[in-house]
Amino acid sequence: MTKIGILGGGQLGMMMAEEGLRLGIEVAILGDSAVAPASRFYGYRYRGPLIPQTVRQFVESIDIITFEFENIPLNVLDLLENEFADKCCPNITALRIFQDRLLEKEFLERCGIPVAPYKQIVEVAEIKEFILGSANKEGANKEGAIIKTRRSGYDGKGQIRVFAKDLTSRCSKLTDQCSSLLQNSPCIIEEIVSFDEEVSVIAACGIDNLPVQYPLIKNFHQEGILRESYPDSSLKEYEAQAKEVIAKIATSLNYIGVLTVEFFVTPSGLIANEVAPRVHNSGHWTIEGAHTSQFSQAIRATAGLPLGSSEIIGYPWMGNIIGSVPDKSKILSIPKAALHLYGKEPRAARKLGHITAVSSTLDEQRLIRNKVLSILKDCAI
Repeated sequence: MTKIGILGGGQLGMMMAEEGLRLGIEVAILGDSAVAPASRFYGYRYRGPLIPQTVRQFVESIDIITFEFENIPLNVLDLLENEFADKCCPNITALRIFQDRLLEKEFLERCGIPVAPYKQIVEVAEIKEFILGSANKEGANKEGAIIKTRRSGYDGKGQIRVFAKDLTSRCSKLTDQCSSLLQNSPCIIEEIVSFDEEVSVIAACGIDNLPVQYPLIKNFHQEGILRESYPDSSLKEYEAQAKEVIAKIATSLNYIGVLTVEFFVTPSGLIANEVAPRVHNSGHWTIEGAHTSQFSQAIRATAGLPLGSSEIIGYPWMGNIIGSVPDKSKILSIPKAALHLYGKEPRAARKLGHITAVSSTLDEQRLIRNKVLSILKDCAI
């Protein structure tokens, strides 16, 4: 029987492992924390920091390895690529590209996939130059720009929004913030896109390289953190473009596994924002809201098993639990609401769990959504 190893002990790894159990597949998880969400899973192994020696021992004990996050140390990626490339799913090339925002943008452009104008930067002076140059273009976006670290950073971390008016002598604090970010990490700067919606697409690619795609997902963020997601039929006109993007990425990388692409919806179509070579927070609704969840698809693809149907059930919705856990009784008293907690200690801006609901009608979905969001608002920190 195939034994799958998952690198990463967070909630994504935990939920993939749960699906492995349902499919009768032996799963082991290697994490870097003794109190990670997956530490409650019997196959969890805690070895401290993810270093080559630790990872080598782990990979030698399993048949194939997959990943719950892409920000893996470069020396670990080197080890996996040099010694265990045939065990990695998805391949290391995909992880190298999608953990680095500059490599990611360059790759997407090579594939002919639209992205926001961007540039690698190393000095504060380049920030003002980029913003002024963008603003002076014909038909330019006047929104300004956003600085992002090339590696790491999630949920809005490692990012600074900047406008030309901010880089004057009156805004020395912001200039200092930009200088500090540039000194501590390689960065890119990109134009802020004027968009109508933020959406994502999740697809699973099996050994035949034919993606199984879920419907486009509408996402709502607050302070850079995803708050709620659900598939929306109003996005159907963009499905073909999203499918083309997934196909280009999967074909170019010979990709196997679950793949997520985040987009901005603009008058000219979809603009790719970021790519995640893994299961994604915006797809948690698939646990109850699709015939096959994204986590099951990830395990199936990794194990070389047939992929399942991505057809949705009813009108699914998902809301994140951020900062503190709500009164369980209030949530569970809402018919059709399902509570998923990760076992994390409460902390401001931390994802502690999520709530899903599958409704029979749009009206019922709106009713449940409003009830849940009201409860979450009361407990947010």
